[in-house]
Amino acid sequence: MTESKKHKVCKIKCKNKLAGTHNCREEVPINRNGSWNLLDLECPSINPKFKDCAIECEINSNRYNRESNWKDLLAWKKKNPSGEIFQISDALELDINKLKKRPIFQKRRF
Repeated sequence: MTESKKHKVCKIKCKNKLAGTHNCREEVPINRNGSWNLLDLECPSINPKFKDCAIECEINSNRYNRESNWKDLLAWKKKNPSGEIFQISDALELDINKLKKRPIFQKRRF
């Protein structure tokens, strides 16, 4: 199946939004229940202050595809429990704040 222009634009905008903090790769294979599927974007963090993430852009996707893509994201999350997953229809829905790691406060010794 060919990718729509809107779908490509969504992925490009997501990559641009994460530029400098993540190294996004398109169409990354993921094995779920013995079959291989493709994630739209897998974005490992290149900045220690940010979490890794996986993104599915849902442009003109039918219910079956959205459900299948969600299962792919959950399979990715299972392998990357500290990462974040996004199933979006527009790059504006990508919340960078969810990717920021919270500082770990250390106990002070006196």
